Amino acid sequence: MTVIELFALQQSQTQPQKNDDLPWNDLGFHGGDLYWAAERFGRPVDQWIDLSTGVNPNSYPIPDVKAADYQRLPYLSPEFLASIEGYYGQPGIPVSGSQQAIDLLPGMLKKLPVLLPEVGYKGYEKIFRQADFYCQHYPSLDKASAMIAIMDAITLNPNQHVVIINPNNPTGLIFTPEELLEFAKLLAPDAMLIVDEAFMDVTPEGSMLNDRLLLNVLVFRSFGKFFGLAGLRLGVVFTSNTALINRLDSTLDPWRINGLAQAVATKAYSDNTWQSAAREQLATQKTKHQAKLLTLVNQTQGRLLVRQGLFSAIIMPASMAQHAWQALALKGILTRQVPVSSEKTILRIGIGGDF
Repeated sequence: MTVIELFALQQSQTQPQKNDDLPWNDLGFHGGDLYWAAERFGRPVDQWIDLSTGVNPNSYPIPDVKAADYQRLPYLSPEFLASIEGYYGQPGIPVSGSQQAIDLLPGMLKKLPVLLPEVGYKGYEKIFRQADFYCQHYPSLDKASAMIAIMDAITLNPNQHVVIINPNNPTGLIFTPEELLEFAKLLAPDAMLIVDEAFMDVTPEGSMLNDRLLLNVLVFRSFGKFFGLAGLRLGVVFTSNTALINRLDSTLDPWRINGLAQAVATKAYSDNTWQSAAREQLATQKTKHQAKLLTLVNQTQGRLLVRQGLFSAIIMPASMAQHAWQALALKGILTRQVPVSSEKTILRIGIGGDF
């Protein structure tokens, strides 16, 4: 029985319930935790297809590394730093996953209000609220509403930081570099535009890194998603603000990127052939899943928000999302629910596997 058939059977045998009344509720689940899934469904970790993270399943092949990469203290090698500049087009500050940089933001920035997406990665809001920053939101399901809300908010108060997840995870909302530049120019000098480009590697032409950054712009990139090696924990921070660079460098330890991560990333960042092939492969997989996505959309009374390079997102009634998520989980396919409201939930489905 396919997942689509199983979902249809569930729908015919059960009445819709409130999302928080259903078994195996996963609304607190971030994604990628196969130990969590194995415990709740009694299926061993190695028998899951994990589509809950948006990480490329066709990962960069681990190259042979030198024994010294394990043996030496992992100071940042010149070759590693050069590969970062070669890949992104400008020098950056490597961190142990972009989450490390997010955690440090409150200590790096002036204490101003923060404007964040209503729906999107919640790590930013969590860390800012813990540091007692005032947080407010802009709508992030459609471009027109987001543009109006952000421009109105900045016009009303240019003394605030603005967080843009570009493209947004999970809504797929994306701004052009020109639009982001307009936001940055309207902000006060000490107010930062923070642009998270964790999923931008699939479409690098849309990156802000293609031009020199303004002093009040921070850009975060993630190595693990596009290259499919999330376990290496590597991200890069970009800014032209010398004061911020010095503040970040003074906070980070000199051995923050382990030797294996540096060795693998140096080769991956320089491998243009693999990068081009990976983008083509992701485009093929995205097209392959289209029919099943549309069937799931129809069966869940949903709407397809995005078919991004590394994930797709369908917004649907909350109870439908729970049924669909459960049907997939019963087949050993782990996806992710992202609540939008008490009535609507986004089901995010990564690339890879067969559902």
